[in-house]
Amino acid sequence: MSNVAPVLTPDDMAAVATLVYERSGIRLTEMKTALVNARLQKRVRAHGFSTFGAYLNHVRHDPSGVEQLAMVDAITTNKTSFFRESDHFQFLADKIVPALLSRGASSIAGWSAGCATGEEPYSIVMTLLDALQGRGGCAIDMLASDVSATALATAVRGAYAIEGVQDVAHDTLRRYFERGVGEQEGLARVRLAVRRLVGFDQANLLEPRRLARPRDFIWCRNTLMYFDRAARQRAVASLMANLAPQGYLFVSHAENLSGLDHALDRVAPAIYRRKR
Repeated sequence: MSNVAPVLTPDDMAAVATLVYERSGIRLTEMKTALVNARLQKRVRAHGFSTFGAYLNHVRHDPSGVEQLAMVDAITTNKTSFFRESDHFQFLADKIVPALLSRGASSIAGWSAGCATGEEPYSIVMTLLDALQGRGGCAIDMLASDVSATALATAVRGAYAIEGVQDVAHDTLRRYFERGVGEQEGLARVRLAVRRLVGFDQANLLEPRRLARPRDFIWCRNTLMYFDRAARQRAVASLMANLAPQGYLFVSHAENLSGLDHALDRVAPAIYRRKR
């Protein structure tokens, strides 16, 4: 195999964009060429190819679809943090939980769609545990999904660099994390009592699915922005199919549902409520 790094040509970039869109709905523009080139170098070399063209031919003709998924996995950005956009967690604790309890809910069902490495669903569960303290035996049913198998592996493990939790409140760290020792030094791991409340699932948001029960709230933040309008519409339809009447949908503050067909009312910045 040549030691010369393969070069991503404009035609290669167009082919990658098509394959990624078909698999994930993510729209890659020419502005992402440098990122794609850097992220896929290892995949090309791992398979012993000297050009991106040869690698992409392999991806197209892989009947299992495994390498196409691995390619999307390599390109997908999974940047997140604990309690990101904190006003959403406050809304969950102050508005949603009391309303559900007042209706006699025996369990609260949520879904973190596009959960990346798990910081979001764990933050949601910690918020729920705090909000439910002293309020009886209300169960937590939390689902988290992502298209990236690599990101989900980190999420399931629930161990993060100490730097990744430095902005988490001290009391939250004390109650919900454990500090790594020995070989785990430098890591903070979410305690088992929290991890066991989250069910992780590899799933493509654009593929229709019906969950066993509707969700009282769904968080889909920093995901829709990567889709074109058609893909956003499909994603919102998939989310709506699993959102309970009067349930809430959270998107990021950089996103909105403008121009999409949905039965949601905006009730707060980046927070929508189902009408029916």
